[in-house]
Amino acid sequence: MKEKLAYERIFAWYKKKNRQIREIYPQEDTYSKYSAKLIAILPDPKNATLEDMAVTAQQVLTGLLEWAYHQKDSHGKKMHEYARVILENIDTERINVEKSRLSRIVSEFREQLRG
Repeated sequence: MKEKLAYERIFAWYKKKNRQIREIYPQEDTYSKYSAKLIAILPDPKNATLEDMAVTAQQVLTGLLEWAYHQKDSHGKKMHEYARVILENIDTERINVEKSRLSRIVSEFREQLRG
């Protein structure tokens, strides 16, 4: 499985299950607010850049999308498994993740935490 398919599956799951954050992570706080913002602007797989895919994968593993780390899709794969496929297939040393508009939401969240 390559990064594009892995991203498509992450995208589809989060768009379909984004309200599930309330079941898994019931707090109404900055984390859940910014997670929802990030999900809302995830680029359609047809338009997603390598930078978008890398940022999304990083957020599944250790960030704003981590709340669904162990959640499975209809193919029986967990979100973190897809994220790892993306990062294993993208040379993150050769891209600039700051080019992704998703990075702006992640940066805003970090600023909120610093307060």
